[in-house]
Amino acid sequence: MLFSLGQREDASTDWREFTSPEGRKYYYNKVTRTSKWRMPDEVKNVKKDTAITEIGGATPSDEKTVELGPLVYESKAAKSAFKTLLESVNIGSDCTWDQAMRAVINDRRYGALKSLGERKQAFNEVSLQVSIGMG
Repeated sequence: MLFSLGQREDASTDWREFTSPEGRKYYYNKVTRTSKWRMPDEVKNVKKDTAITEIGGATPSDEKTVELGPLVYESKAAKSAFKTLLESVNIGSDCTWDQAMRAVINDRRYGALKSLGERKQAFNEVSLQVSIGMG
């Protein structure tokens, strides 16, 4: 899958940048379904972090295309990576499978586990840990 630098930085946030018909930029949160004219702090932080980590002085405004290959894990590391991904989006005990998948599907770690069954099992384990931790 190919991502521009802007799309790649968006993969770590629920906010997306769009341009109105009048040419004005605005931001839309795909989870909360809200929009803002001003750049959300979460997006500012991601852009700043991305600018710092780019190689060769490239900035987020550069329209380079970067090939992100699949991540390959050993079986125990794969399950751990997928669980860490689920935990990083702060799934709650009331979070459904569909909600969790929408939150993580664009992350490279999503492919750590190859089968849907393995992903669902890891989701159930993380959900159980969350609900036990809240009790």
